[in-house]
Amino acid sequence: MPSPPTEPERSGERLVFAESAPGEAEEIVDATLVEYVAERVAAGEAPEVAERIARRQHAAMLAGGALGPEHLVGRLAIGDEPVGVLWLATRRDLGPGVWWVYFVEIDEGRRGRGLGRAAMALAEALVLGNDGTELRLNVFANNTVARALYDSVGYRPVDPLDPGVLGKFL
Repeated sequence: MPSPPTEPERSGERLVFAESAPGEAEEIVDATLVEYVAERVAAGEAPEVAERIARRQHAAMLAGGALGPEHLVGRLAIGDEPVGVLWLATRRDLGPGVWWVYFVEIDEGRRGRGLGRAAMALAEALVLGNDGTELRLNVFANNTVARALYDSVGYRPVDPLDPGVLGKFL
């Protein structure tokens, strides 16, 4: 699915989403697992617990060994240059129109230029283009930079039992 370009603040560069082919999408998702485990450990979980939970969640998303059509996984790019990754999916179990950001990352050397903000705007446009009405995500408390970004673009806590779950009606 082509995505509308989004203009990052301050940079003048145009960020686009290039959806991955099925095999590449699974490779991207597999690569995110290592980072997810590291985030859980940094947030205070024991490494073996973080690994077990992350692998269980990962396996549930890859039922049958492949991502379903409810997932959008791809590269974020400026022109032909990849600058990050985005993984979204519908979450019908949370209600009609609810989507989830499973992973969004801007390459380290490209951070601080407004691309994170542009990536979130692009994610919102993709969700709206797929009849979504709400976008949610989880951010660990120790990830203060990401939390500040999400707060600044209108994401608010949606789960009274877990203040790390943020959402935004689109």
